[in-house]
Order: sequence, then C-alpha cells, then structure tokens
Amino acid sequence: MLIKRYITAAIILITLFMLFSGSAFARDWDDLHEEDEKVFGSEKEMKYNPDMFFLQRESWDNHYSFMLFWLFKYTDYPNYSSVRLFPLYYGLESKLDNRELSFIPILLTYWETDFDEKFRINPLFVSGSGKSGNSEEHYSYSWLHGYSWYNNSKMQVPEKTWWFPIIPLVYRSTDSYGGHMNIGWLFDYSWTRDQSGEESLDRFWFIPLIFHEPGENGYTHALPPIFLYNRHNNGEYWISLFPLFKRSKDINYTYSRGKSKREYEDSFKSLAYCYNNVYTDKWKGEKKSSEFWFPLIPLVYSYSEPGVESHRNILWLIDWHNDAEGNTDRFWFIPFLFHEPGDNGYTHALPPIFLYNRHSNGEYWISLFPLFKRSKDINYTYSGGKSGQEYEDSFKSLAYCYNNVYTDKWKGEKKSSEFWFPVIPLYYHSEWEEGSHTNMLWAFDWGRDSEGKMERFWAIPFVFHETGEG
Repeated sequence: MLIKRYITAAIILITLFMLFSGSAFARDWDDLHEEDEKVFGSEKEMKYNPDMFFLQRESWDNHYSFMLFWLFKYTDYPNYSSVRLFPLYYGLESKLDNRELSFIPILLTYWETDFDEKFRINPLFVSGSGKSGNSEEHYSYSWLHGYSWYNNSKMQVPEKTWWFPIIPLVYRSTDSYGGHMNIGWLFDYSWTRDQSGEESLDRFWFIPLIFHEPGENGYTHALPPIFLYNRHNNGEYWISLFPLFKRSKDINYTYSRGKSKREYEDSFKSLAYCYNNVYTDKWKGEKKSSEFWFPLIPLVYSYSEPGVESHRNILWLIDWHNDAEGNTDRFWFIPFLFHEPGDNGYTHALPPIFLYNRHSNGEYWISLFPLFKRSKDINYTYSGGKSGQEYEDSFKSLAYCYNNVYTDKWKGEKKSSEFWFPVIPLYYHSEWEEGSHTNMLWAFDWGRDSEGKMERFWAIPFVFHETGEG
C-alpha cells in the first residue's frame, strides 16, 4: 500500500490527465455487468415495454432499466445498480459486496470503494485509505498540501508525513536576534534586532524581480542578470546593466620578489567605449597602467604602463608598440608593412613579396619573391661523438644559385660549395672534401675524387663510363 500511495502522489503532480484516463475503467469489475440477452417476439414485448427508438423500459425478474435518448439510463439488476447521465455522471454500486464507484467526466472527478480500499481524485485533490491484514493507511494530496499516515502491528508509532509541495502560503520565524518571513515562495525577507530592540532590514527578495541586501557589504539586483550591483566595505563594487555597460572597482593581489602587493583596478566596459586603469594607491593618484578602446567601432586602442611598455592601435590597421624607454620596437601597417627593428627583428613589405628576418647571431633570411632569396644559417652537426657547427651561405635566383658551407663563421676555407643555373642549365659545379661534381647542359656529367682523379664520365646518351674495378 505504501507503493500505491507514493505512485499516486507522483502521478497527480506530473499529469492528472493520464491518471483520469485510466481511472474509472481500469479496474476489472466484470462480475457486476450482465451481457445483453437478445430476445424477440412476445418475450421481448413482455420484458421491454415500451421499446422505442429513443425510449426503452425493461422490467422482468428483478431486472429493471430505463433509457431515454441514450443519454440517461438507470439500471437495477440482481448484482448491481447503475446510473448514467452522459456526459455529466456515471455511478455503479455492487449488491454483492462493498464496492461502488462514481465518475463525473466534466469535472474529472472519480471516486471508488473496493472492500477496505477507498480512492478519490480530481484535478485539485486526491485521497484514499486502505486496510490489508494488520496494516492501514490514509493519504491525501493536493496542489497545496500533502499528507500520509501509515501503521501496522509491528510499528509502535504510526508513520506521518505532511508538506506543502507547491505553494507554502506563509512561513515565519522570530527570535531575539530578528526574524525571517516568506510568503508564497515569492516574497522573502529577514530582519535583525539589536540590543535596544530596534529592528532593521537584513534582506528583501521579490522573486524573480528584486534581490536586495542593504549596507556596504550588500547587493541590489533587479531582473537578474539585467541589473546587478554588488558592493563591499573595502571600496570594491561591481555594477552592470546588461547589455549596455559594466563598471567595477577591484583589488588585485600580486606577488613579486617575496613580497605581496595590492593593485587597484578601475574598469568600465560598454558597447561604445571601454577603459581599464590600474593604480598603486586606492583608485587615485598616478596610474600604474591604463588602456582604452572602442569595441564596436575600433577607432583607437591605447595601453600604457609607464616604465614598462605602451601599445597603440588605430582602425585595426596601424599598430605600434614602444618599450620601457619609449622606443618603437614594433610597427605594423596592415597588410602592407610589418617591421620590428634591432638585430632580432624583421621587416616585411607586402608579404610574401618582401621578407627579411634577422638574428643577433648573424643569421638572416631575405627574399624578394619571385626574384631571389638569400640566407645565412647555422647548422648543427654530430659526428664521432662530437657536436659541431656549420655555417651555410645560400643564394637562390631564377638565373643563378650557389650554396657554400664553412667551418668558420661564413669565412675562410669552404667545407663544400656548389653553384648552378636553374632556368637555363648551362653549368653546375659542386665541391666537398670527398671530391667534386660537374654538369654542363645536362649532357656532360663527370665526377672526381679528393685527389682530382676522374671517377665517372657521362656523355648522355652516347657514353657512360666509370673508372676503377667496379
């Protein structure tokens, strides 16, 4: 019976329609119904008189019924009696035992008695009771309350439960320190009482419209997240009117060289204008850093931290950055020019047309597409358990190319060298420690060893010769 009680409570709160649709006709009470017996002739005239299209009266051997326009019918049979007034009412009562039910469709109201079990339900209320052996239960639920009672012979005290599931109309508590009150889950407020007996508002909520807590450590919210306002007694606050603006003052803690410091940030954000300033004093005096920009129309962006850096941008096209001494260490004019001065810098004009990258170790890379590309690179080698460096000097163009490798810093004796003519293959020649390789017009190709002796000679496609035992 406990299972039935909890299931019934869940059903009424989720969907009453489903419960009603299976209420009056879900239980099998077929023993209280007699199938119509087909009779004819004089027997029919004796049992049904009158028997007209819209009116019928039955009377014979403890069987009596009366029907009018198919909407009203009263039945009194040996096993049961029933009344039907469609669509207003239907009732059924057993003459064999303690069973009866009634149903009012237009009110979605149904009740039944089945021996020791009783059940009643409509859209606003459901209740029931039952006995089974040594156990007994009673329950009732509505949109405003819930109540259940259960007991059996093994229990010393009955089990009782009650609650207000949807609309607890009033809640109130008070003590010597103040009180708390709630009305309908909508109005909620609390107050405090001092030693002199004076009371002051501690919190007020009108859900979901207003949330307010007075004082320096409080808040005021209206239709959140539309309007939000949080404040603290140390001067910090946060206020926003979505989506128009947001203003805040915050204290940030930094840690440097074993010491912690405070920074006071003043920030404003809106659709038209934004700024963010950081102070060393309490939101006043000299600024540690400052920046401002226009988010929707990107006219100007500016950031400055004296003694550290500064950054400016105009129309997302012109962008430059200054170092701590005020020198420009980056300048961009998008998409035409990108420049960073110094040994570790770059200069690009209409990239990838002109590219120039440089490094303080002497390496650089410069190209003017598609005419030429010149570079100096440091390559790292590992041989015989030792690491070393090679200095490569390379030049590529449509007419002439070379690639030289030095053991010293791009000077002195060459470890290897090669040059060629890529478009018109007039001549190719390369030299290294083990020998050399030469090609003329893609037709004559020969190679020599480290002593200058011929190792291979080709005159394509006439002669292919390789010296030695192989």
